[in-house]
Amino acid sequence: MSATALFPTMSARRRQLAVGSALVLGLCMALVPSQARAATVGTYVIGVGAVPPSGQNIEYDDFFPRSGISVHNGDVIDLQEPAGASTDDTHIPALLPQNQTVQQAFADPANALIVPDSDEPGSNPLENFSVFGPTFPPAGSGAPGQCGDQTTPCVYNGTALLSAGLESPGNDFFVKLSLASGFTGTVTVVDFGHPISDPSASVSVVADSAATSTQSALDSAAAAQYQSDNAEANSAIAAASTPTVTTNANGTHNYVVSAGASSAHTEVMEMLPSTIHVSPGDNITWKYGGTSDPHTVQFPGVGMESIDVTPFALPAYCEGASADTLAAPNQGPPTFGCTNAAPEAPLLTSPQGSTMIQAPAYRLATANGGVYDFGQAQSYGSAASSRLISPVVQMLPTGSQRGYWEVTANGGVHAFGDAPFDGSMAGKAITAPIIGLVTGPQANGYVLVGSDANTYSFGGAPQVGKVLPHLASPLVGVVADPNPSANGPAAYAVSAGGGVFAILAATYYGSMGGKRLNSPMVGMAATADGAGYWEVAADGGVFSFGDAAFYGSMGGKHLNSRIVGITPTPTGHGYWLLAADGGVFSFGDATFAGSMGGKGLSSPAVSISTVYSEASSGVLINVPAGNPNDLSTRTSYTYSFPNAGTYSFMCGFHQMMTGTVVVG
Repeated sequence: MSATALFPTMSARRRQLAVGSALVLGLCMALVPSQARAATVGTYVIGVGAVPPSGQNIEYDDFFPRSGISVHNGDVIDLQEPAGASTDDTHIPALLPQNQTVQQAFADPANALIVPDSDEPGSNPLENFSVFGPTFPPAGSGAPGQCGDQTTPCVYNGTALLSAGLESPGNDFFVKLSLASGFTGTVTVVDFGHPISDPSASVSVVADSAATSTQSALDSAAAAQYQSDNAEANSAIAAASTPTVTTNANGTHNYVVSAGASSAHTEVMEMLPSTIHVSPGDNITWKYGGTSDPHTVQFPGVGMESIDVTPFALPAYCEGASADTLAAPNQGPPTFGCTNAAPEAPLLTSPQGSTMIQAPAYRLATANGGVYDFGQAQSYGSAASSRLISPVVQMLPTGSQRGYWEVTANGGVHAFGDAPFDGSMAGKAITAPIIGLVTGPQANGYVLVGSDANTYSFGGAPQVGKVLPHLASPLVGVVADPNPSANGPAAYAVSAGGGVFAILAATYYGSMGGKRLNSPMVGMAATADGAGYWEVAADGGVFSFGDAAFYGSMGGKHLNSRIVGITPTPTGHGYWLLAADGGVFSFGDATFAGSMGGKGLSSPAVSISTVYSEASSGVLINVPAGNPNDLSTRTSYTYSFPNAGTYSFMCGFHQMMTGTVVVG
């Protein structure tokens, strides 16, 4: 196979700075050789990483080639990342000043990807925005001094650092060498995107009378280096793919597996193995197998109510003179919605959630405020002990699942666990009974919704106003869109007649509005990706729209009591229905964990919500002592699995790194 097949050439283009949730903290590199050098001013391609073999997730902490490069002063170097490299790559190629070594460059805190919060000691570490920006404005930006494309290369004179800033697949960064007259020696290129492995390339600047490299020779060296790097990676994969198993005195087992793997020049971005079969009661320890890329092992949350446990779950802040303030929601880099203030993007580095991964279950609420927990659900209190003057109509968990709200028809809000109380409409004038509450994953306020589509906002929630001017039938349920667009918050409401109404930035996927119904609608639920939803009727009929799949219903079957609600499983491949007598019906991958059916509730059941194991190992990485990227990390983390079932996990930094634990 030719070098050009391994490293396809792309037209020159530059990407503007993009961090935040796309930031994945230290990923890989890639290469692409170009045409042969001209007789006068030559252009040489040095690859920044490479395209992994088909079916493999390999990232390259390497330049292609990393040595054997001879050029003349005045020549142009094209630092090129091929289009087929991992979209998860973070490369920050830079040319060092002549007086700086590779070791000095990576030890300089100014070049670190992660920095402490300088004005708030003890806070979560921050992403270092400055290192992701280029030295000069990128070509195509229209800013004064823009450079970096083939027409206008950036000029390197050896006196200062020259950085391309954050590059991604398909990018080129052209640099013209303009050193002192008669200079001969070494120009060093590094990639600040990999601060632990310290990748670099050496470019020899030879006398004008001396011969320089040919591009074909560099292509051949790059291809040989690529084969060597892949052999290293495959050896690392083979060594990490078999779990180590020990047996406990009680007959359960401990499995040790690997989160990633690495070699001298590569990072394997895979969970090894990706499928792990264990028995109920067994433990699994994930050890850090990489060198330069951080990983987490997380069992992610679902839905808009989930804060999720990714390292990027914390909101961005705007730096203030006296205190930091939350940045505007749903705003991206580089400002994150901060005006006249520097943005801060904290990283969630510590473990989150439970170390016990259990089968998803549910929690019920009754009209008199009672709360009933099943499976792994934990009680944080209830409104049953309060002197309610209006019935509870909904219970909604917080994003962390360590609390919940109970909402009453007169607009009262009762907060338990870590659910914040931001106000209510109790004792105030409302135009129709309240049917529910919606909030975002960070619980920055909430919105109460009335059956007449009037809304009431509290805390940091947006002012929505009246959702609809006219309704053929009253609203009976409301849910947040689990995956709103960048246009802002979003939610759905359903009416008794089957109409579904997309609120703010939500997308409409259809409804039962205007169609013949055997029974009125009583509620709805959204899929985890926000691209679909279910409607449920009082007779147990279930209707699916968008990417919501139908897994069965109680429609046409005998019921002792009317259906009052629906809640999906974390996978979205199933759901539970709740009846007013406390009965629970399971469909798809929903597992029955018990109910209050037949137990004589003193007040009808009104709401059901999913409870699942949301957990993160925190950052797994082994940062050498003294490295400026040092942060609170660990090299292994253990989870236990008491219940049979199938549990999906992933890495919060590199979302192509996924796996499944099968317990049975």
